[in-house]
Amino acid sequence: MEHQQGPKLDLPVTVRMARSSEPRLAKGTGEELPLPRDARGLYEDEAAQIVHDLRDPLSTITLDAYLLDRKLANGDPSDGKRLVARIIRNVEFLDRIVQDLLDSCAARADHLELSRRPTELRALVERVIDRVVPTRDNGRVSLDAPSPITIAIDGLRIERVVANLVGNALKYAPPGSWIVVRLEAAALSARISVIDNGPGIAPADLAHVFDRYRRGSRAHGIGGWGLGLYASKAIVEAHGGTIDVESVPGEGSQFYFELPTISI
Repeated sequence: MEHQQGPKLDLPVTVRMARSSEPRLAKGTGEELPLPRDARGLYEDEAAQIVHDLRDPLSTITLDAYLLDRKLANGDPSDGKRLVARIIRNVEFLDRIVQDLLDSCAARADHLELSRRPTELRALVERVIDRVVPTRDNGRVSLDAPSPITIAIDGLRIERVVANLVGNALKYAPPGSWIVVRLEAAALSARISVIDNGPGIAPADLAHVFDRYRRGSRAHGIGGWGLGLYASKAIVEAHGGTIDVESVPGEGSQFYFELPTISI
């Protein structure tokens, strides 16, 4: 489905901050997560950048919801499915941003808690591909997973790691190019790789791709603010795993992470 950018709505955004010597981030109902002092920058320049990047999907959701409501009120069902699909995709995008932000803050405060359950990885990856890959790109993404692998993980968080890696591959690789998601098992670990034949990563950027709020030189004109990979690294390391990337400029990239096979 082609994304058509509608007119932007000038939505008012109000950011209220608690008058407290220690900034705190809400975590669930009635629970607070204390942030370290060096996280205060989040409430200044970083907060302004985050709010800026939230405005576009919020504006699209608002406009599409208004158009859908008007069409239904006039008895016109045309474009209804397209508008609903765009609303859902933008809501999912916002949810990923918010969850990445929460996890990155929790990781910096050493409060990233996992809810491990036995999870079959091939089914998990299939769910992610079905959810994040647009219909027009279905033929680009293939899954190489010869056998089921079940390990104890926080499934929702690992889904977000896979979604971040697949989403980045779709974003940076040329339209029509191939992307492979590969699942492999070893004696004591499981490995998930996302491989593309895109532009690759410049050597100067390679050592910093997982840094917080760091985006590569090739990211100009591409949406995002460099938090997804940082949050993914925090999630994988909280599982006791490792995450890394191999890339050759002009030949593509391979992002991969390994998770230990532990029993609970």
